[in-house]
Amino acid sequence: MIETAPITSSVAPTEWSEANATVKLTATDTGSGVAHTFYSLDGTNYVEGTTIDVNKNGANHIYFYSVDKAGNVEAVQTIEVKMDKTPPVTRSNAPAEWSKENVTVELTATDVGSGVAHTYYAVNGADFVEGTSFLVDKEGVNQISFYSVDIAGNVEEVKSAAVKIDRTPPVTVTNTPSEWSKERVTVDLLATDTGSGVAHTYYAVNGADFTEGTTLVVDKDGVNQISFYSVDFAGNVEELKTKEVKIDKTPPVTVSNAPTKWSKEAVNVELTATDIGTGVAHTYYAVNGADFVEGTSFLVDKEGVNQISFYSVDIAGNVEEVKSAAVKIDRTPPVTVTNTPSEWSKERVTVDLLATDTGSGVAHTYYAVNGADFTEGTTLVVDKDGVNQISFYSVDFAGNVEELKTKEVKIDKTPPVTVSNAPTKWSKEAVNVELTATDIGSGVAHTYYAVNEADFIEGTSFVVDKEGVNQISFYSVDFAGNVEAVKTAEIKIDKTPPVTISNAPTEWSKDKVTIKLTATDTGSGVAKTFYAINGADYVEGTSFVVDKVGINKISFYSVDKAGNKEAVQTAEVKIDNTAPVVTMDLGNEHKLGASLPLIYLAKDEQSGIAFEKMVVKGPDQAELIMPNGANLQLVNPGTYTITVTVTNKAGLSTTIERKFVVYVPATIEVTPKVIKGNSGVFTVRVEMPNGYKAGTSSQGFDLNTATINGVKALTSNNGYYNQAKQGQFKFERSDFNWTTTSVTLEFRCYMDGYLFIGQKTVEVQK
Repeated sequence: MIETAPITSSVAPTEWSEANATVKLTATDTGSGVAHTFYSLDGTNYVEGTTIDVNKNGANHIYFYSVDKAGNVEAVQTIEVKMDKTPPVTRSNAPAEWSKENVTVELTATDVGSGVAHTYYAVNGADFVEGTSFLVDKEGVNQISFYSVDIAGNVEEVKSAAVKIDRTPPVTVTNTPSEWSKERVTVDLLATDTGSGVAHTYYAVNGADFTEGTTLVVDKDGVNQISFYSVDFAGNVEELKTKEVKIDKTPPVTVSNAPTKWSKEAVNVELTATDIGTGVAHTYYAVNGADFVEGTSFLVDKEGVNQISFYSVDIAGNVEEVKSAAVKIDRTPPVTVTNTPSEWSKERVTVDLLATDTGSGVAHTYYAVNGADFTEGTTLVVDKDGVNQISFYSVDFAGNVEELKTKEVKIDKTPPVTVSNAPTKWSKEAVNVELTATDIGSGVAHTYYAVNEADFIEGTSFVVDKEGVNQISFYSVDFAGNVEAVKTAEIKIDKTPPVTISNAPTEWSKDKVTIKLTATDTGSGVAKTFYAINGADYVEGTSFVVDKVGINKISFYSVDKAGNKEAVQTAEVKIDNTAPVVTMDLGNEHKLGASLPLIYLAKDEQSGIAFEKMVVKGPDQAELIMPNGANLQLVNPGTYTITVTVTNKAGLSTTIERKFVVYVPATIEVTPKVIKGNSGVFTVRVEMPNGYKAGTSSQGFDLNTATINGVKALTSNNGYYNQAKQGQFKFERSDFNWTTTSVTLEFRCYMDGYLFIGQKTVEVQK
């Protein structure tokens, strides 16, 4: 008998539609008759029925098939129903600001459904025209309107925008006066624009930078050049205009050549007047309070300070304020006296020079010591031993020079100088110190010394033998009573060897160790440090690397600069560069509900194990820390991950990871229960434990993963997939070996990511 599946046809619109649609399915079968028709809308679960209401925007996909009463399943068919209820959206590039050029308007329409069919526009109330690009060139505010229509017939609401064009620049006028003004002038700028309006007005005065504004004040004398222009909001720039503002409000200015300094001659005064406007008319002067006289030149020859006054008047009548100046004349030089002592001095001498002048006053006083160059000043310090020659004179502000004068200053103030033969290096013996004193003046009278802050004793020779840094102090006194400043020196004696320490760590290290040796010596200081590793020869140095695995012995000592040798010291350096070894065997699959012992082996040959940690991560991703040897209850199906980390005392760690799968045990039934022959198919039905049921909340078994003894289940039609979701599978008998009277069948399959395993032994009849 030939198995023939039903045939299902549909009635549905083929073009885009803006209205809801109803799809009718009609199934026919020439054999047993149609039992069921199923459909799915856009991939949802299949539903039995023959009428489908479609009301969703976009391309809707309908999948359908029928099953006849004999169980034949039709191959799935597909149709597409396209719906669009949303009109298009049109946008324009019309600028929001004014433009001084023609504007090309671009319209862009988009439609998320059937697509744009037409776009229409109108300018300034004219009829609508189809198109997406047009030119607007009329000056003023132009109103544009536009809309679009999609393929499904949805019409967009009309939109509008304004295109503003202005090609004419503004016009600016001013109120500048044409005649000269004696006062400052306020200038107002008035700009007008018939289009976009005035945006800015700028002005510049006398070539300066342009400034934005409409009011300015001009107060500079002379012919002032005012430049101005305006700009409208469309960017049109007015041609530059200029006006003149003429102002003369400044009186003349008169200056004199009267010298500011004192003069020792008669002075001829010249007056010079200038006027930037109408010009100078008269100049007047007066001397020492006399009446004003007209003139620009006169002679002043009276000794002392002469007061002159002067002013000018311009042709316009502007009168200058009276100015004054002083003409100072002095013909007599100053007189200088000094306080130099006549006797010898033991200390330095401060010499004061006092100069007086009855006229212009003392300008400078100069002095020279022992024939050196003259220096300006009125106070000097003489501190050179011997007879010092002081020369001096003064000059007044008029330039009168005093005759040169001289005085003597006699000084002896230098103490003796004492030196010692104290050595600068450390010594291992007692030191004999000799002191030698000299004096270039009256001669040495006494020499004194002290050792380590003891009382001073007179003498020039003594012995120092105390270990350490000995401080000696000494000085001398001459016959004139000058006392030398105390001098000091060090006598250094050292008999004690140095002390050396190392930074060798007490703990185990996982890397090579750099050893630092630090030697100290309270006396002469460390000269050399020596070290040896594991009994090798000694080597000089204070830093070395130990990299041998195990316990290393280091030896070291130092020698100071006086030759004292330290006793040998030792330390241990422990190195372990190998991580622990960890092993663990758990198997690949375990049954749900079982108890699994978690056992691993860890060992370390050198420093030993310091820390162990085992983390269990189940299918629910929760982490659990468990001790070695603990039993894990397998309460959830899925994949488990076991991570073990072991760290030794040197800080080296080893981490291993093991995974296994916990499967769900299932009960299987095989039909027929007795297998006869080796042709045809047999059926396996799976029953699952409590909490698991195919075809309810899950998607059902994955037929593509179902096997019996490694043989895959049949997947040749959609009916097998639907049956598998309910836990029913079919297998070809010819794929198995039925040579024995009984065969154990192991079923394996995945559902919702979990592995299900069941076994059944069936009877075989040949």
